[in-house]
Amino acid sequence: MTRIYRMDDRPDAPSKAAIRCSVEEARAWNTAERGFGVFATVNDFGDLPRRKDNLRAICAWAVDMDDGTKADMRAKLLKSPLIPTVIVETKRGYQAQWFARPGATADHWNAIVLERLVPAFGADRNARDLCRILRVPGFLHLKDPADPFMVKIVWQHRVSYTEAQMGEAWRWRCATAERVAEVRAEIQAAKSHGGAPGDMPSGGEFWAAVANLDCRDALERLSGSGYVNGERFTFRRVSSGNLNIFCDGRGTSCWVDASGKIGSLDKGGPFVSHWLRWYGNDWQTTIRALKEAFPHLVDADERDRAAWKAGRAAGRRAA
Repeated sequence: MTRIYRMDDRPDAPSKAAIRCSVEEARAWNTAERGFGVFATVNDFGDLPRRKDNLRAICAWAVDMDDGTKADMRAKLLKSPLIPTVIVETKRGYQAQWFARPGATADHWNAIVLERLVPAFGADRNARDLCRILRVPGFLHLKDPADPFMVKIVWQHRVSYTEAQMGEAWRWRCATAERVAEVRAEIQAAKSHGGAPGDMPSGGEFWAAVANLDCRDALERLSGSGYVNGERFTFRRVSSGNLNIFCDGRGTSCWVDASGKIGSLDKGGPFVSHWLRWYGNDWQTTIRALKEAFPHLVDADERDRAAWKAGRAAGRRAA
């Protein structure tokens, strides 16, 4: 059985504590004057606090989508290989749930939600743990009390799934040759690096060297640095031969494949440059991090710059 909570929706709220309440109490607090939103657990913790060790049953696997336009989010949901059991519209997006059949376990939650559903739907990575609470339909979204939004169910279907069905529907995807070529093109499209002038093209030797880096070695060198928010990376080999990547001991949707490239469902690969970009580093910072981790890239960069300057000088003489 899921439980109801109220939480102050207002951005300047003195507290964001989730407080257990009855449906009647939730309605009394869900007003523009009081400004409280209403939430419910996805999974069953009985009458105990929402902690993993108190879990009684996995009720559903869920995602909270709030990035992009609602039209884009709907398009992603329409392409879902398994029909969601329920889709709830919120002010900024959608919450989708796939109800679980008996037998689902906490051990496989991350493998299904974090490593498959969140990347597939571009969902909120901060709303992914099994103790999460999501908005309840039939109550107001009150982050802006002057512009309330009624949270509502927009799709409901009587269907539930096993863990095996969820895993089969969203299979692991490795970095294909086509994806590698696509990302190479994206990298070459970056106009400058390392503080170079804006019209200086990315150097071919530098980026070729980046593409040839062994990504496990690169992640081990970057592990714990400020470029990756201090997160530490470890690896675990699985039956496919891939190395699953763990961040601070937590499973991720990423791995290093047999070619030494990063496989990622969330645009974190296949090259370590894209891993750094995923952490929010701009191109200039990404290049600086790579040079610090791999000193030989400094020489490649200098040769690219020299070739670029020589080319410009030759062009001016010809003119």
